[in-house]
Amino acid sequence: ATRVCGYTVAACELAVILLPVSITSYLPKMFFGSLLVLISVDLLFEWLIEARHKMMSLEYAVCVLTFVAIQLCGIEIGMLLGVLLATFSFVVTYARLQTVSAASLQSSTVIRTFEERAVLIANRGKVMTISLRGYIFFGSAVQILEDVKSR
Repeated sequence: ATRVCGYTVAACELAVILLPVSITSYLPKMFFGSLLVLISVDLLFEWLIEARHKMMSLEYAVCVLTFVAIQLCGIEIGMLLGVLLATFSFVVTYARLQTVSAASLQSSTVIRTFEERAVLIANRGKVMTISLRGYIFFGSAVQILEDVKSR
């Protein structure tokens, strides 16, 4: 485990930089094209094929559709469509989550007068304590309302 390899690479790079001749002018243009294709195929394989098992199916569909949109519409429109698809995917996924974690009928610990206790006893069961978690927006608000009505 010596540093000879690193020093050798650094010396070669320094020599290429300091030479009065451009080394890249002696390389065929096909070399750069093939290098670009190699990098793009590797990225394509890594981000579209191998990543499939690391994400949910809806997220993977967003990645594939963004890739297709970029190929068909160009980078700007494709990325915009990808962001819109990701936003829609977030809304759909988050609307499905359970936001009501606990609903219960709890008694108050406040000391009240006899008349106030009589009113509370008469209205027992009409007031519910609900513990919420996460973001509440139009999709989850409907689910919360349905959950409260079912209890």
